[in-house]
Amino acid sequence: MTRTAIGIGSGRLLTRPSYRQQIDPHLGFGHPQTGCERCTTLNRFYGYGLGVVRNGSWILQNPLFGGYAAIESYLPPKRISIALAVTFKPSAFDSQGNYTSYWQTLYGKIGAVIAPHNPPLTP
Repeated sequence: MTRTAIGIGSGRLLTRPSYRQQIDPHLGFGHPQTGCERCTTLNRFYGYGLGVVRNGSWILQNPLFGGYAAIESYLPPKRISIALAVTFKPSAFDSQGNYTSYWQTLYGKIGAVIAPHNPPLTP
């Protein structure tokens, strides 16, 4: 996952114009859609490019489905990557099916240690 994060985050897999479009923080959905519980207004904590999320200077992908979640992230100015993958136990969910996002907290803490001057942004 870290190699994938580096390849995507560094732009090695795309032409320069395509990479610039991919990481453009002004692309994406912009405003919540009616009936979409996961849609949010984009901001500096969470901006969507073309297939990647912008979190400050970090470029990441964060799938969440089928009982697992992951984050693979790359910080281009420092050439640092982080990769986490978790599988949920049934006990991870409350009675409404909501889960805790402990992997995102862990990601933020790891980023703060390895890039103290440019950690991932947390709301």
